[in-house]
Amino acid sequence: ISLLGVQIYSYYFDERKGINKRILGTSVHCYQYMLSHFIVVFSFLFVPAVTVICGALFIFDIALSIALWQFVLTLMLLCFFATAFGLWINVLSKTLEESMMLGNMFAIVGTIVSGGFVQVTDNEIFNAVVQVFPQKQIMSLLLSLENHTAVPVLGILYVAVISILFIVIAIIIEKKKLPNR
Repeated sequence: ISLLGVQIYSYYFDERKGINKRILGTSVHCYQYMLSHFIVVFSFLFVPAVTVICGALFIFDIALSIALWQFVLTLMLLCFFATAFGLWINVLSKTLEESMMLGNMFAIVGTIVSGGFVQVTDNEIFNAVVQVFPQKQIMSLLLSLENHTAVPVLGILYVAVISILFIVIAIIIEKKKLPNR
């Protein structure tokens, strides 16, 4: 999902050359245009993921260790972050290749060091640094739900705030770039 959050914005670059003419020639504001991209990318991430997972759970009769609604909400948080990060990295990048390289690097490294596949190390310093990654906060949320321990509310808020900051920064940067195009 983190990789797709960056990659689905590829059509954003297809429209980039004429974006200023379209936005300035209509009553659509820059933030409305970017919000429409955000909603489409979020939908492209969330709806198929939920459909495939729910279908697999039903067809293969797989039992989750957490409630399905909890899993869906966690997936929604991950999709929200991936979409916001994809928007941010694509606005910062000048080319599609640059955004793919940076976005994929962050998604892969963040998922690996956050324990998405296997716990990397038990080093206290490393674990403190890894807490900065939103993927780690999502993994901590899943772990607490699975172990029926206290839900890390600060971790959820951290991911939501970082995602909103990515969106706001992307809109500000794109709005400043708009007259220059």
